[in-house]
Amino acid sequence: MTTPAATRHATTRHATIRHTATPVDEAGRLLHAEDPAAQLALALARLEAYLGRTGRAPADLASVTVRTTDPTAVDGVLDVLTERLEATDAAPYVAVRAVRELDRPGMLVALDATTRPRLLVVVAHPDDEAFGCGSVLASASAAGARTTVVCATRGELGEPAPGSGLARADLPAAREQELRDACALLGVERVEVLGYRDSGVEGPPAPGSLAAATAADPTELRDRVAALYDELRPDVVVTLDASDGHRDHAAVRDAVLAALGTAAHRPGATYLSCLARSLMAVFAGADPRTTALGTPDADITTYVDIEDLLDLRWQAIRTHASQVPPFDAMDKELQHGFLAVDRLRRVDPPWPGGSPETTWLPYSGMPEDTDRTTHEGTRMTLTTPPTTDPAAILRASLGASGCELHLPGDPGYDAARTPWNLAAQQRPAAVAVPRSVPEVQAVVVAAAAAGLRVAPQSTGHGAAALAETSLGDTVVLRLSELTGVTVDPVARTARVVGGTLWRDVAAAAAEHGLAALHGSAGDVAVAGYALGGGLSFYGRRHGLAASSITAVEVVLADGSLVRASAEEQPELFWAVRGGGGNLGAVVALELSLLEQPDVFAGMLLWDRERAPEVVRAWVDWTRSVPESVTTSLRVMSFPPLPELPPFLSGRDLVVVDGAVLEDDERAAELLAPLRALAPELDTFGRIPAPALLGVHMDPPGPTPAVSEHAVLDALPDAAVDALLGSVGPGTRTGLLFAELRHLGGALGRPAVGGGALASLPGEYALLCLAMAPTPAAAEAGYAAARSVVAALAPWSSDRTVLNFAERRVADTATAYEPGVRDRLRAVRAAVDPTGMFRANHEV
Repeated sequence: MTTPAATRHATTRHATIRHTATPVDEAGRLLHAEDPAAQLALALARLEAYLGRTGRAPADLASVTVRTTDPTAVDGVLDVLTERLEATDAAPYVAVRAVRELDRPGMLVALDATTRPRLLVVVAHPDDEAFGCGSVLASASAAGARTTVVCATRGELGEPAPGSGLARADLPAAREQELRDACALLGVERVEVLGYRDSGVEGPPAPGSLAAATAADPTELRDRVAALYDELRPDVVVTLDASDGHRDHAAVRDAVLAALGTAAHRPGATYLSCLARSLMAVFAGADPRTTALGTPDADITTYVDIEDLLDLRWQAIRTHASQVPPFDAMDKELQHGFLAVDRLRRVDPPWPGGSPETTWLPYSGMPEDTDRTTHEGTRMTLTTPPTTDPAAILRASLGASGCELHLPGDPGYDAARTPWNLAAQQRPAAVAVPRSVPEVQAVVVAAAAAGLRVAPQSTGHGAAALAETSLGDTVVLRLSELTGVTVDPVARTARVVGGTLWRDVAAAAAEHGLAALHGSAGDVAVAGYALGGGLSFYGRRHGLAASSITAVEVVLADGSLVRASAEEQPELFWAVRGGGGNLGAVVALELSLLEQPDVFAGMLLWDRERAPEVVRAWVDWTRSVPESVTTSLRVMSFPPLPELPPFLSGRDLVVVDGAVLEDDERAAELLAPLRALAPELDTFGRIPAPALLGVHMDPPGPTPAVSEHAVLDALPDAAVDALLGSVGPGTRTGLLFAELRHLGGALGRPAVGGGALASLPGEYALLCLAMAPTPAAAEAGYAAARSVVAALAPWSSDRTVLNFAERRVADTATAYEPGVRDRLRAVRAAVDPTGMFRANHEV
C-alpha cells in the first residue's frame, strides 16, 4: 500500500464560486452616481438576486469584500451591509479593499462574494458515512462546506455488537441515531434517511430492501436522488463505489449517476468513494493484480488527506457502538492507510488525467489580502435584469408588504413547505406565510408578476394530491397564521378567518351554547374542510358543512378582494362551496351555527375477534336508525407504542363512534342494540359540544399517512363478507384502519340554496388508511388500502368524496352531480382566466 506524498499533495483547483455585484441596472447603466449608501444597497440586492437564481441563500456566503475607490466614504455606510447580512442570517467574513478604479466613473463600490460550497454525500447504510466517506465529510467541514448526508437504508441487519445492550429490534432506531450523531461530529448540516431495508450480501433481497426496490423499480431511487439535486443544488456529490461487491452500494451508485441525466440541476462534480485495490489486497493478504475487490489504483483521481483531522474521524466511527468497526482487525499502519486518506474517482465530469487532485471542493477561502482589482478565477458580473428571476421578483415585491417568504435554500423553507400529512413531499417555488389580507393580495400580485401559480393551503391535511404534481411553478400560500373567529350569538353565525382551525371555532361557539358542522379532528382548518364538502357527526341531520357557509371573502387572481354570498357575486358563491381553492384564496367564511351546547356522543370498542358479529349488527342497525344518528365503524390495528393507552397499544379492535342528537333516554334506547353486544369500552354519554372533536381519536399532530376511499351504495351480506375477508380476524394488512361512515339522511338530499357540492349520494363512505413513515411504507400502505377498496368495488358507486381523496382524482366530475363540473369551469374561467390558482383537485 503506497500513497506517495508528492502525489497526495498535488493540487488542481476547480472553478471558484465567486460572484461580483455592481450598482448597475439591466442595461448596464450606473445608478446612484456618487451615492455610496445607495450603491452599496443596490449591489447587495443584485447579489441576493443572483444567489436566489442559483439556489443559494445569504447564509451560504463565506466572504463579502467591498471594493471601493473611497474607503472613507464607504466606512460611514457599512451599516447598510451589516444590517442586511444580520437580517438574512448571513455571517460571512467581511472586508473593505481600496482600489484605484472601478468599472466606470461615478461608481464607488462593487461587491465580491464567495459562497460556501454545497456537498451531497449519498450512502447506503448508516455506518457508511464514517467508515466510507468520513475523510470527505471531515475535509468538507473544515473547508466550510454545507453538507447533506442521505442514507438509503435503516441498517437493521446483523447482530448488535457485544456489550452494546441492544436487541435486534433496536437496531434501526439505534443505527439511525448513531448516523445522526456521527454526522453532527463531522459537521454535517442535514441528514436524510430514505427508509429502505438493508439487502444483505447473500441470498435474494428481502421485500422492502434497497436491492429489491431498485430491481422492481430502478427509477424510484433515481428520482428521489434527482429531487435532492434540484432541492439542494449541490456543487459536489460523493457516493460509494461498488468495488467491495455490496449490492446496496451498487444500487446507490447507479441511482446517483442515473440522476445526473434526469435532474434539472447537474452538480459541478461527482465522485465515487473507492476502496483502493492495493489496500484491499494488503487487507486480504492477496495479490493486488488478482484481487477481486477494490478499485484499480490507476482509476483513482483524488486523494482527500485528513491527517490533521484523523481524531475527528475516529470519534465518528466510534459513535457507531452497535457494531464492531471493521478496522479493528487491521494493524495500525493499515488502519491509518484506510482512514487518514480517502480515495475518490471523479466520474462526472470525467478526470482528464495527470496528477491526482486534492482540492476537490470548489474554492471557499477568504479573499486575498491585496490591493489587486482582479482575482484568480472567473468574475461574474450580474447584468441579468432582476425582473427575469421569479425568486427575485417575489423577494422584491413582498419586501414592502412584510409577508414572510421562504425560497428553496432558505433556512425556513423545509419547515414551511412541510404539510400536516408528512407523507406528502411538496417542493414549491416558494412558500408565503401572510398574516393579513393585504399580504395575501400582495402574494397573489407578486406571483402573477413572477409568472407563478398560487396554491392556498392552511394545514395541509390533504396535501398529498397536490404533492403528486411538480410545484416548481407554484407558490404555496400558507394561511396558517391568518386566523381568528368572531361569533354573533343572536344571528347564530361565526366569521372565521382563512386559516382558523376547527378547535378554535368550536371553543368560541361553545361560549354561546352553539356548535358548528365540524369534522372529527380539531386541528383541521375550517376552509379546506368546508369548501370540500365537510362530513360531520351532525351530518345526517344537518347536511354537508359546505351548505352551512353563508358568505365568503375571496382574493381573486387579479389581487382584488370580493365578498360572495347569495346576494353578492352569487355565481362565485355557488362555485366556491365545493370548488374551493380552484377559484381563489378564501380569506374568511361566515358559517351558520347550531344551537347545540352539548351532545350525546362517544365510542364503543370490541376486540377484533368480535368483528363478524359487530360489523353485521352495526350495518343492520344503520338501516333503521333515524337521521339524528351519525356514526362510523372502524376495524383498527394499533402498533405497540408506549404513548398509546393500554386498551389501544398493540391491539386489533372494532370501534363504533359518533353522535346521537337526542335526549339521553332516547339516545340510550337507540344505542341499546349495540350495547347488547357487550363492548369492553363504552364512552357514550352527554358531553360538551367541543368534546365531540376528540371522540374519533384522530392523531393529535402532524402524521405521515396514505389512504384510499370509495362511496358504497349499499352493504348487503356479501359486501360485509368481503370487508371481513380483507380486514377481519386473522388478517394482517398493515392498515391503521378501514372505516365505514354512515351517510344518507340530510347528507344525501341537495341543500336548499346549496353550492356546487350540496349533497353526497350513497349509503356509506369507505376510507382505508395506513401510516407511511417511509416511502416504502407508503407504497405498501397504498397497496393495502387499494386491496380493501377493490374487494368492495361491486357495491361501490363512481362518486368521489374530495375530503377523503388523498391521491389526485383522475376525473373530478365524479365529485359532483352531472353538469356541475362544467358550470364550475365556466365560473373559474371568468374569475381566473389564466388558471393561476391550484387546488388539491383541479376542476
